[in-house]
Amino acid sequence: MARKSYAHVQGGYVMASLARATFVLLVAVVAILAPLSAHAGIFVSPGEDNNIQPGQDMDLPEDHSNLLVAVERSIDEMPSFFDQELEVQNERIIFVIDQSGSMGWAGISYTDPFTGRPAIGTMMDRAKAEVIRAITALPATWRFSVVAFDCGVRAWRFTTAMAVAENKADASTWVWALMPMGATNTSEGVIRALMMDRECLTVALLTDGAPNCFCPPTVSGTGSWDAYARACNDWHLGRVLLNNTQGATINTFGIGASGLYEQFLMNMAMQTGGTYTAISM
Repeated sequence: MARKSYAHVQGGYVMASLARATFVLLVAVVAILAPLSAHAGIFVSPGEDNNIQPGQDMDLPEDHSNLLVAVERSIDEMPSFFDQELEVQNERIIFVIDQSGSMGWAGISYTDPFTGRPAIGTMMDRAKAEVIRAITALPATWRFSVVAFDCGVRAWRFTTAMAVAENKADASTWVWALMPMGATNTSEGVIRALMMDRECLTVALLTDGAPNCFCPPTVSGTGSWDAYARACNDWHLGRVLLNNTQGATINTFGIGASGLYEQFLMNMAMQTGGTYTAISM
């Protein structure tokens, strides 16, 4: 009879121990997943009663069909801005707010977002109140962010965040601290929103007028004011469309906007599949 070496015997013991450990681990995993499969209808145990062929669609059990209803209902809870319901493709939204100097126009009625009482302030105050109200109403499953612009651009977060109570409160505080100043760099504000989360397919832009920052020298030499404004509008709009690689819908809101200013916002909404809403002061 051949003699077995100590190393050979010890190796056999090790392999047996590993096999036993693997079996115990598999039993533990099955014990954990079995209740989940019963409740969620997600995991499927192999067996003769399944009758599931490769490539065959699986229907949720009748008593679990509410799972799909819950998902559909969450998408159906469309966000609103200035009382306008916004059509969305997923649970993400970014608000872009104009904080240029002209937003400091005073004598505007609005509802204080923290007390719910009527107040008188600036166009900026009304805009901020509406952004805060929209943020507060978002379901916790959503992601959101806020961008503000004059000639420069600043954002509450570098990307979107979950709409949980803590983030809503922090964003509301940030928004309420914004003050009107400077000129209007609309395209850069919208581009920042588009770039911060490429999965976000809904942008809500609020401004009181057309852009006037950083228009190229060729625009400045167009002659009349109307010609300059049109050329500047087209330049800013072109930048937005060029950077909208995800095909986001941009809904525009013009607060006291008219003429070429309003047309700029209409064009942006139309060319991105969004809507334009005129906000009276």
